[in-house]
Amino acid sequence: MDVRTSKLTTNYLFNNEKAYGWVPGIFLGPVVGLFLIIVAMLPAEILLPSLNLMTADGDFIGIQGFVAFLLSAFPLVGILVLSWVRWVERRSRDSVGLNRDRSLSHISWGLLVGILSSLWVVLSIAVMGGYELGNWFSGFESWQNIGAITLLLFCFIIQSGVEELLFRGWLFSSVTRRHSIALGMLASATLFTFLHLSPENPWYTNINSFMFSIFACYLVLLSNTVWVAMGWHAGWNWLIGTGFNIPLTGIEIDIQASIVELSPTGNDFITGGAGGPESSVACFLFFLIGSIFLHVKLIRRTNKARVLSIV
Repeated sequence: MDVRTSKLTTNYLFNNEKAYGWVPGIFLGPVVGLFLIIVAMLPAEILLPSLNLMTADGDFIGIQGFVAFLLSAFPLVGILVLSWVRWVERRSRDSVGLNRDRSLSHISWGLLVGILSSLWVVLSIAVMGGYELGNWFSGFESWQNIGAITLLLFCFIIQSGVEELLFRGWLFSSVTRRHSIALGMLASATLFTFLHLSPENPWYTNINSFMFSIFACYLVLLSNTVWVAMGWHAGWNWLIGTGFNIPLTGIEIDIQASIVELSPTGNDFITGGAGGPESSVACFLFFLIGSIFLHVKLIRRTNKARVLSIV
């Protein structure tokens, strides 16, 4: 029986492996996830300000502070998640989407799709008159900046990979085991949105964060692995963060643009304002249309009645 078909009716994602420990449900799953994140983030929050890499308010000091945070906090999150899966839920890495089959090709394909996805959003905003164009390829004027752009690709692969492992690999699969795919999506998207809340961003940014997570869940369902979503998330973050000198999830990265410097000129609803393109209406439309498209592909892959039964 094909795993990609059976998982829609058995509430098992990735494989049919049984968990021999405790698997949290819809209410405790996000609580456990939040606890793991807080524990993993504490050392970086304490250490980086003492090294002048982060302010007391949690703002990064230069590109060095941003890189230090990504490389110190997120690997620890990943270690805690995998430890939880191994020792508490007592199931394998394959059961959270880290199957070894074609992992490199999956993450590479996801990386390409992520780059093209974010490029589509930025181009859509530009077509709607949301940006003024500045200097082209200024990021390649110095070897130092080229090195920073390259290093950030590595950093985003780690950061995005860990986030996808936590939200779409572990939490999505855990809640799905206890309930349904729909509730698994809800739990994953709710915690992801909560952790991306910012008083500086407009309210509709939260909707986009929620839709981001739903879209990523569909990538996981269709690929039957978390590697594709990891690559897609990394490519998305990397191009927005280094390509255009615009904010990434509200964070200004101190780096010259690898493609073209863009200055927001339109309404915040179009450009995303301080939140960057991820807070824009173009981003919302991308995730909405993309999620519908992937859902239709999922229906065509399986029996329609079985897909509807996940609700």
